[in-house]
Amino acid sequence: MNLGILIGLVIVLGTTASFLSYFIYKTLNFNDASKVDEVPDNHPFSN
Repeated sequence: MNLGILIGLVIVLGTTASFLSYFIYKTLNFNDASKVDEVPDNHPFSN
């Protein structure tokens, strides 16, 4: 009985963790994080 509860809990937690990991991974844009954007012309610190 306790082993069945443990297996069920591990399955539920694993499913929840994989859904959260999937959605967090999809919202992060790793390609955009590796490049530096240029300073716009109308920015006060641009030369």
